[in-house]
Amino acid sequence: QDNRTNYITVTTETASAYFNILKLDKLICLQKELLYLSQQDYDIKHATYNAGLIPCNDVVLSAKNLKEASIQLTKYEKQLEIFINELYVLTGESPEATRCLPRKSMDELYLLQDLPCQVPSSQILNRPDILIAEDNLKIAKIDVSLARKDFLPNITIWGIATYDSAKVFNLNRFWAAVGSTAIQKLFTGGQRIAKLRRQKFTYEEMLRNYEKTILTSLQEVNDALVSLKNDVNANDDYLDKISLEKTNLELLDKNYQVGLISYLDTIQSRTTVIQLQQQQIQSQTECLIESMNLYKALAGQL
Repeated sequence: QDNRTNYITVTTETASAYFNILKLDKLICLQKELLYLSQQDYDIKHATYNAGLIPCNDVVLSAKNLKEASIQLTKYEKQLEIFINELYVLTGESPEATRCLPRKSMDELYLLQDLPCQVPSSQILNRPDILIAEDNLKIAKIDVSLARKDFLPNITIWGIATYDSAKVFNLNRFWAAVGSTAIQKLFTGGQRIAKLRRQKFTYEEMLRNYEKTILTSLQEVNDALVSLKNDVNANDDYLDKISLEKTNLELLDKNYQVGLISYLDTIQSRTTVIQLQQQQIQSQTECLIESMNLYKALAGQL
């Protein structure tokens, strides 16, 4: 089970590093376009200022935007190197080989459409940490079926806030299910009373650990579902905004072609489109990574 845990962890971390590399490839490409537009904006405003048509403040602001675009490009390139280094550590390749690995573009990726928006709580039972905890119960000769009944709630995880653990998990109810006669026989009696009390405390610790493992598992699945749902909604919103801004840009281009506005007037709209595309790429990557987090939370049973 430890091997399974390590395999799932390495798989998800490798996928996350790869998705981040693709994200940064696209962000760098878009940032270069922004840098080009910022340079055009600066050149036009500088020439206009020299002709005495605009104040100096407009030129200074344009120069500032140009410098910020250049700085952001440098940041993206630095982040790309970091994730490439992370990927070569995870895959065991050399840095040079990792840089040369063929990789897709974010434009070629799509979000999985059949991801669940809810899962039954029983689906966490194949997680390595739960199987380990149940093996410990079996070794201690504690009935796992009774433990599951009293510690695993029969609920559907929707990815929202949700259950009262005090009502769901009840150690006293478990001991009652074992049977009062068995408890009397096991935990009372003469010379062995100290030893049996210690055994009872050990069993209770195992059961509390089992309860904690189930709670942690439910929370991880719940958090992954919440994040995935919100990220998908945000990504859809960005796509809608990009579509609207592109329509606006098309109208501005038509006005520019017939001489109603200057080219400078179209630069801002072009810049807005690219900035929205960058935000959408960030959102799309978060969706992909959250999909992997859900895969991890369900121990690959997705």
